Amino acid sequence: MTFARTAISAAIVSAVLVASGSYAANASVPASATECLRMGKKVQDALEANASSPKAFEAKQQWTLGRDFCNSHIYDKGVDHYAKALELLGAG
Repeated sequence: MTFARTAISAAIVSAVLVASGSYAANASVPASATECLRMGKKVQDALEANASSPKAFEAKQQWTLGRDFCNSHIYDKGVDHYAKALELLGAG
């Protein structure tokens, strides 16, 4: 009986470890300063290429917000605003 309990406990612990490991592998990587720089440049290029777009003004506002968040080391929000700008310009 003791062996059975130990075996079941070990199986449960193993299942939990496998599940948590696969969850960590699927978790998104947080944005970084490098990602902010890359996205900021991409938005600048898209703004130049789409200057006459009807949504260019709104996209520029999103770019400005993204830059401000990235400069404040809030990279996730900065990248989100950059992505929104690209979406507005159809350059996502």
